[in-house]
Amino acid sequence: MLALFFWCLGVLIIVLQTSLFPHLFRPEATPDLIFIFIAFCAYRFAWLPGLLITFSIAWMTDVLVAANLGFYPLECLLVFTALKILTTNSPVKAVVYQLPLVGVGYLLWQVLVYLLYSLTRDTYFVEWSGQGLISKTILVVVAAIPCFAIFSFLCEWIEKKISKVNPPRRRPHKIF
Repeated sequence: MLALFFWCLGVLIIVLQTSLFPHLFRPEATPDLIFIFIAFCAYRFAWLPGLLITFSIAWMTDVLVAANLGFYPLECLLVFTALKILTTNSPVKAVVYQLPLVGVGYLLWQVLVYLLYSLTRDTYFVEWSGQGLISKTILVVVAAIPCFAIFSFLCEWIEKKISKVNPPRRRPHKIF
């Protein structure tokens, strides 16, 4: 139920990112909500539901936008896997590492995209801008703060609704 709800939320984020945000913001001032959503899924979901949500959302984005040469699902799965491996069984509280890992992950993701484009395209070369890369990373980290708060609230709300519908079973008392 929770995974299905977040899959639908991911579809809504794709719609916002691809149809509404280009008309509201300049391209360099648009936060990458899909990346933030994938990072949240890596932090919150188990491996299988998280991978299914990540792949399906990334595949839909790749089909709709068609700008990443088919690499987008692979990139998203790599980001999900890296964040999941780094945060599984971490002794540090989640609040401490979530936002810095989003920033570092986004920065490394953009470098990976640049390298993939430069290796696969002869005629099209992505312009490298260190200042633009840093400002876009800061924008994603700042946008991740309210997004993580909203996603966490929705996750807890859905889990509470599920627990009300399906109360935990009690073991019957055995009387000797």
